[in-house]
Amino acid sequence: MPASARCRPTCQFSGWQALRLACRDGRLQMVQRLLDRGVVPNDDDIDPQGPTPMMLACAGGHLACVQHLSVHGASRSCTAAWADDDLAPNGLQVPDGESVRTVAAGGNHDDLVDFLDRSAEWCTALHHLTVVPAGRVRLLLRCGADVHARASAAGPSPLDLARALGASGRAEAGTGAALVLAAAEAWSPRSHSLFPTAARRRASTLLQLGYMMSAAFRGAEAAWTEVWRTVAALRARIKEAFAALTNQGLPPQEAAVQALEMARREPRKIPFAARTSLWKSRFQAAPA
Repeated sequence: MPASARCRPTCQFSGWQALRLACRDGRLQMVQRLLDRGVVPNDDDIDPQGPTPMMLACAGGHLACVQHLSVHGASRSCTAAWADDDLAPNGLQVPDGESVRTVAAGGNHDDLVDFLDRSAEWCTALHHLTVVPAGRVRLLLRCGADVHARASAAGPSPLDLARALGASGRAEAGTGAALVLAAAEAWSPRSHSLFPTAARRRASTLLQLGYMMSAAFRGAEAAWTEVWRTVAALRARIKEAFAALTNQGLPPQEAAVQALEMARREPRKIPFAARTSLWKSRFQAAPA
């Protein structure tokens, strides 16, 4: 009996063990169900020397299983002595510290190697836009997922990947990529539902305030509302740019300067008709 098998008698039927078996056999629906129910793919405390679900999926060349494990943050490093485990493929020897890419390449799983290379710096679930369902993408965005998240300065962000999908015609309405592209725009009624709870609450408060203030512009309420909406969107753009820059490690003062400069370079133009109507109402209402 392998040493790793002797150390887990009480965990034989655990969710983690079930996940390993499902990944070894390429049972995608079971893998999805276990991950969605909270089974952690990196639970090394159960069997620190045995093969992880990710290692077994790579050994078997099960691309879809590897993709879903990656969405849930599965580690891509290998552990020592796992070739002695009863679940490991016969004769497979992988040095400790190597990545699962070595396992996939050893099995001549070229499509899997290509995915592992492309996704090496995908650090959030939102990066996996072709795997994560649109409903979950929406939920991630509403919970505050960062469309600008990067593993490194040179790594892609979810927004970069969404733009690439859009350029290749794969960001149709209703897809995760389309939702990320919409969430990256300045706030608008169309993108309101994609913002986190706090941002949606703040936007609603600002718009309510704008509608209340429109009473001072009798005859031009619609024009004032359009101007106020533009101001609110500009504030949202600056705040979003500031958050993205600070996440990249810039000091707050420098991030604030750059965020203002970015907003200045790409201003959201106020419709000319709205400006004309608004200022005309102000001059007409001014006392003689």
